Amino acid sequence: MKIDRIHMTGFGALRGEVNFAGDRCNLILAPNESGKSTLVAAILTALYGLPEERHSRNRPITRRDAYRPWDGGPYGVEAHFTVAGRGYSLQRDLAADRVTLREAQTGKEITEEFRVSGGRYEILERLLQLERSDFVRSALVRQHEIHAIRDSADITHRLQRFATSQRGDITAGEALQALERSLARYRGRTLAGPGRVETELQRLDERLQAITDSLRTLEEERAAAEDKVAAANRLAQREEEITAQRELLDYLRTRAVVLEIERDLEERQRSAGRLEALRTERDDLEAYQRFPLDLMGEMNELRGKSQELTARIQEAGAGLEREVNRPLQEVHRELQSLAPLDGLLPDDEHTPAALALRMRDLEGRLEQKIQRTEAEDRRLQHEGVNRERARDLRDRLLALDPGRHRFLDGYGGQVMELQARRHELEELPLPDIFVASTGGSTATTAASALCLILGPLILVLAGWTRSALTLLLALLGIAALGAGFLLLRRRGALQRPPTHPEMFSLERELAELQERAQDCARRLGYRDVDKLLQDLRQYADLQRRTATLDRLQEGQQLLRQELAAAEEQAAELLSRAGRRAEPPTAPSVEALQGALELRQQHARRRDDLERRQLLGTQEASTLQRRLEGVGLRMDEILHLGGLRAQEQEPDVAAALTDDIFQRFTEAGQKAERYRHLVDELIPQAEAGGAPADWLAQRRLEKQTMEEELASIMERISLPSLPQPEHPSSQYVRDHKRTQERLDAVRKERQDAHDQVADLLRRYREEVPRLAQEREELQRARHRAHRFAGSVRLASEVLAEIARESYEEWATALNHRTSSILAHLNPGYRDIRFDTDLSFTLETVASGRRLDRNQVDAQLSSGARDQIYLAIRLAVCQLFSAGEIRTPLILDDVLATSDDARFDRALCFLAETLSRRHQVLLLSCQSERHLAWRARHPDLFDARFNLVELPSA
Repeated sequence: MKIDRIHMTGFGALRGEVNFAGDRCNLILAPNESGKSTLVAAILTALYGLPEERHSRNRPITRRDAYRPWDGGPYGVEAHFTVAGRGYSLQRDLAADRVTLREAQTGKEITEEFRVSGGRYEILERLLQLERSDFVRSALVRQHEIHAIRDSADITHRLQRFATSQRGDITAGEALQALERSLARYRGRTLAGPGRVETELQRLDERLQAITDSLRTLEEERAAAEDKVAAANRLAQREEEITAQRELLDYLRTRAVVLEIERDLEERQRSAGRLEALRTERDDLEAYQRFPLDLMGEMNELRGKSQELTARIQEAGAGLEREVNRPLQEVHRELQSLAPLDGLLPDDEHTPAALALRMRDLEGRLEQKIQRTEAEDRRLQHEGVNRERARDLRDRLLALDPGRHRFLDGYGGQVMELQARRHELEELPLPDIFVASTGGSTATTAASALCLILGPLILVLAGWTRSALTLLLALLGIAALGAGFLLLRRRGALQRPPTHPEMFSLERELAELQERAQDCARRLGYRDVDKLLQDLRQYADLQRRTATLDRLQEGQQLLRQELAAAEEQAAELLSRAGRRAEPPTAPSVEALQGALELRQQHARRRDDLERRQLLGTQEASTLQRRLEGVGLRMDEILHLGGLRAQEQEPDVAAALTDDIFQRFTEAGQKAERYRHLVDELIPQAEAGGAPADWLAQRRLEKQTMEEELASIMERISLPSLPQPEHPSSQYVRDHKRTQERLDAVRKERQDAHDQVADLLRRYREEVPRLAQEREELQRARHRAHRFAGSVRLASEVLAEIARESYEEWATALNHRTSSILAHLNPGYRDIRFDTDLSFTLETVASGRRLDRNQVDAQLSSGARDQIYLAIRLAVCQLFSAGEIRTPLILDDVLATSDDARFDRALCFLAETLSRRHQVLLLSCQSERHLAWRARHPDLFDARFNLVELPSA
């Protein structure tokens, strides 16, 4: 199978198209958080769709919600791939949950051919004969899998999951553990809550055994009650036997005392012979009487010092050559190789570090500015901001000077303020006298004024008149007032009189504002002031909304200028150091700083080694002088001990030989023996001689004990008496224990009579109760046995199935994994899997095979990661062992590899693996891959396809 192209109409942060080569290794290099994992998820989703998930407490956000486009818009992916030489186009509209499959050559839709029950479509499941979980195990290796490996047990555990689980997330061992846990949660008769069935059985057995023992005891006690009388007779007979034993012990004790006295007398005679032998030995060693024993300790100490000084001199010479002279030569060679750096000034030693830090800071800030600018631009586009409209308004309003611009900004507020003030003046109470407006004819004005004057006068006259003319005059006055008001209204001249001169100034100021605003509109080509004000407000709003974008663009320009200045400074610094970098980059400046620091380290190490060389030479001379002093003193001691004649000259070399020291030691031992004889052994032997009165007393004691022995023999009626085999004190202790046994037998005989009545009473009470309880416990025990047997049978069947599966996997993986591991890490070979999928491997250097514990103890974490990667690739090949080979998606699997293993792994992917499988390699380590490309340009161009991610 080959994946030709993935098109993302909208998936997470990605939108666009990614093309892959089918016959080469596709390399996707991008930093973290740029969408590599999202691309892997998009590939899986395009091929198999999103798994059905529900919201839960542990999964508040499903994968369908997590990968919705961040900027809204369509939500879907499309995959173009080839299986068995036939091309397909698989489109998934994830928003509408719609699937469309077409033949690439004819464009014919064949979606319904893969429809199954429930409205689902199994497309890749039928084309590849692989479920989604099997495809993930066979085609996808992620970085977190390798990081999670702590030891070989983790590798074995993951293999067991692959071998025994359909979904790859549980092993047979875990299923067996679940069965074991069921045995630990049994609810039984003797358990307070859920507990182990073995505990239940053990307690039931213990209780049944206790009941059986109790019944047996009761039966035995009942039978014993009948035998108590006979037991009493037996106890009496036992009492006689113990009494006879006591008499025999009396005989043996007395006989032992007699024998001890005889041996003591014989020992005194032998002591006299030993004294004579000691005196003879003393006479033979008398020649060593004057040997200086007090100097023996000093001689031994000097001998040890001489050996220590000799060893230290040899070790100091070897250490000086190994740790100082050879490293000093290497340091001189290293400093010679760094001679081009002498062109730099002393003040430049720390300049590259600060400059590289500044360049990286500027690059990072510039990248952030660019990202923020793009994000702000997208936000404005999403909000519908028309930047073309903003530029048109800016060009049109550019002719407006600042003073008029400030006037128009405050024009609306001033007009509203003046209109509000005029409205307040118009709302004041009406005055008592109205005046006519200056507008209209003079006659109309005079007539209306006359009517308004005559009306009140007629009303006053009607009030004074007390006759029939009163009503007529009142009506006439009212008519005159009405006529005056009517005339004023017809001319439109009736108005409120100004209460203050402010009304006229308000009208004038409002007219001036309007005239000035109209002048500004004419200058800018506007017919209407309102249209000008509307454009001003729109332009101010656009400026406010695009202010952030303008500031970001200005910041980009400043950062680019600063970065250019820093690069120019870096180029000048590298030139003085004899290095070229076009253009100069932060890594090249950091490399220069590293070289400067390395030169400083070598210089400090050279000074330190020269100082240590001087100190080592001085120390060797000091040790040699101390050794000569020790030799002189040893020669003096030899002279005092008589091992060198008086007339001989001192010989330091002879004094330090082993032969002279051995002769001195033997003479000292003989002198010590002589003093020991004189001071201790002979005086002790003389003091240990027996006086005459002591011998007489011991003979009297022997006679007394023999008389007592004869008396005891008369009481004992035995055909032959034994001889004592132990000291008399032992027989005294045995006699005491025998007497205690005799007392116990007498007490036991009395107690037997008292126990008979109590035994019979207990038998009648306990036997029925214990029999009923035993029957209940036997039923509970039978139930627990059946439960435990069922669980163990299931465990045995599951373990047998797992063992067969593990054996098949071990056979299939042995050769594949060994072949891949030889490419990834040539230091190890011939990996072999056992029936439990644990493994051993052989080291190439020693040919020694490492078991599981040795792998954990001796292999580094990087080596274990290489082994796991080889196993995972072997698993992928195992799943692809049929006619259709799945592509391999490797997500940053070489992140923990060192440079050498990284190099071999890429060569293996390019030269071997990519010829069998389509390989998609994703990584954030761009520099390492580009450095590898520089080392292997031909191989990279022939076997690698560099793929770029669409912009996130």
